[in-house]
Amino acid sequence: MEPDREPIWIDANEATAIGAQAVAIFGGLSSALRDENLLKAALGRPLNKWHYDDPKPDIFTLAAAYCFALVRGHVFQDGNKRTAYIVAVVFLELNGMTYAPRQTDIVATMLAAADGTVSEAGLASWFEANSTPADD
Repeated sequence: MEPDREPIWIDANEATAIGAQAVAIFGGLSSALRDENLLKAALGRPLNKWHYDDPKPDIFTLAAAYCFALVRGHVFQDGNKRTAYIVAVVFLELNGMTYAPRQTDIVATMLAAADGTVSEAGLASWFEANSTPADD
């Protein structure tokens, strides 16, 4: 992705659909939203960073902002870590990155993000370390 080109964002309908699909595939009690305002706030975090941080954040920082805000905000009744991870990965893929960590790293990193032992900056580094530009 070109540094100053605005990214392709994830909207509320897409995030909600991702959450429902994650619970349907991997199990859980309910993919229902706990609070629509929590979802709006979480999805607004990377947009806010893009429009107001100077210098502009890179794609990995924005993916981490999505992930961190969703996982820490407990937006959904169930499946928050799964949904947060998938939203971040879809965001990276929409914006020209291929993302392929080891499965064990995904679980450990999402648990660490949820309990606060991995920071948002740490998530950004993790996303970057496991990403490569997609072939055109």
